[in-house]
Amino acid sequence: MQYRADIDGLRAIAVLPIVLFHLGVTSLSGGFVGVDVFFVISGYLITSLVLNDIDAGRFSFKAFYMKRIRRLGPALLVTLLATLLVGIFILSPSLLEALAESSLAALLSVSNILFWSEAGYFDADAIYKPLLHTWSLGVEEQFYVVWPVLLLLVSHFGRKALGALLLALSVASLIASEMMLNTAPETVFFLAPFRIFEFAFGAGLALFPVRNTGTSFLRSSASVTGLIAILASAFLYTKETRFPGIAALVPCVGAALIIWAGPAGWMNKRLTLAPLVYIGRISYSLYLVHWPVVVNYAYLYQMPENPTEVIGLIVFVLALASVMYFAVEQPFRKKRQVAAKATFRVGNRAVVFSLMAASATLVSTAVFVDQKDGLQDWLPAEMIAFEETLRLKKKHVEKPFDRGPVILQT
Repeated sequence: MQYRADIDGLRAIAVLPIVLFHLGVTSLSGGFVGVDVFFVISGYLITSLVLNDIDAGRFSFKAFYMKRIRRLGPALLVTLLATLLVGIFILSPSLLEALAESSLAALLSVSNILFWSEAGYFDADAIYKPLLHTWSLGVEEQFYVVWPVLLLLVSHFGRKALGALLLALSVASLIASEMMLNTAPETVFFLAPFRIFEFAFGAGLALFPVRNTGTSFLRSSASVTGLIAILASAFLYTKETRFPGIAALVPCVGAALIIWAGPAGWMNKRLTLAPLVYIGRISYSLYLVHWPVVVNYAYLYQMPENPTEVIGLIVFVLALASVMYFAVEQPFRKKRQVAAKATFRVGNRAVVFSLMAASATLVSTAVFVDQKDGLQDWLPAEMIAFEETLRLKKKHVEKPFDRGPVILQT
């Protein structure tokens, strides 16, 4: 599949509102829609990759999932381990115990189910959950498990059959989302079946590519309209917006228009500017590291309340994401030429072994922390007493919610 720099630029447009939203920037009260843009991008890229391999007769579940593991696993595990380690030193026992449980859920790609079972996304306690943002990764990874299987099964009947399946699933998903928003908003927000229609926008573009149709003016108009739709929802939506459901169509359609417009679209050309492409490339690491940083900062010092704090945190998470991208993501994805064939520098066995070792370390640490009730016996009496004052601290941390939502969509 040919690389598109404009899609990396679109990733930047998706992740930056999320980061600013979580930092309490009031003008971006709907920054959580960046996650929905990511879902559209994932639907497009994953469907394109799988269909290309199916059409070429080379699709392999092993190869597909190894690519996903290389792409997602190393950075996620480093984030989980680092967040748990930091939590051991700064969090109160009850919060540390909850962090240990969410670490295991994130490792198993079910953190969206865990957080759904606990409370809403915009509630005050969200600021005490360093791994809350991994709920979106759970949704994506559940999509990666199911969608390739359906594509392979239905592809024997042709693209029209795939299109019919996708349309039926997406319509059912959208209707169910809209109908249940009033009675079960947390269910709609966190669980994958109610997000199918978002992935479907991207998947539909991959199933029925139309990049060679449409005038230059039409494509440029689509790209501009798409960006306006994304930014409008990021600036105008709030935690009071009935979301997802019909409201999610605005950023999703916007993302789909930009992808459809292609590299020749007027706005797509602007999305290939070097700073945007760079942020797009580190967007996964940026998404992973930014929320634990925000939570720990808020826990220690309160939410940032002035531009200097916000700018400082932005610079810090960008630097941290850059280190993660080059030191953790890239080594597992780099290739080399061997006998006119590109192969990964780090072989599959080495990848599996290193990730299994990291997973074993995470699991053993998290289980130990959980069994020891958040290491309560290890803490001085002052720290345990601090646990009792946490409610008072919450009243101060909740201030950003009065200014607008500080907690996510990924």
